[in-house]
Amino acid sequence: MSRRVEAQLEQWTRLVRRVALRFELDAADADELSQDIRIRIWRALQSGGEKRSGVASSYMYATVMSAAIDLLRRRRRRRATVPLDAITGRESVAPRATTMGEPDLVGALEAALAGISDTRRAAVRLHLEGKNLAEIASLSGWTSAQARNLLYRGLSDLRESLHRLGHA
Repeated sequence: MSRRVEAQLEQWTRLVRRVALRFELDAADADELSQDIRIRIWRALQSGGEKRSGVASSYMYATVMSAAIDLLRRRRRRRATVPLDAITGRESVAPRATTMGEPDLVGALEAALAGISDTRRAAVRLHLEGKNLAEIASLSGWTSAQARNLLYRGLSDLRESLHRLGHA
């Protein structure tokens, strides 16, 4: 980056600090925000060719604000997701089955689930708890396409595993 752009970025660090304080970002998030802004400005200059030696103030302001909002959205998404360990390590998949007098089926289901990869097992467990694809995606932090693929592949793995265990 040119010295002029570096000087502009340095001037805008005050705005970045104010935005970080306004949105209650910690030091690590403020550093991430600054780095994200530098990358966005660098890409904008690269797409404009060597002719551009600076960045307009309005563009810089919009970049700072949109980068801060994107960071907050990522942070909110991370907070809204359930850790994979919390899903895969649950006690039982089907508590109703034990009350119906089918403890062997629950045991077979647990054994079959143990042989499935963690991500697929998490998707299947959430499905067995009655969650739909949108809820599975939201809880796990996956896209809807990821959730769908993991669920369908996990159910396929579960069927194969149950079949191998003689419960088909």
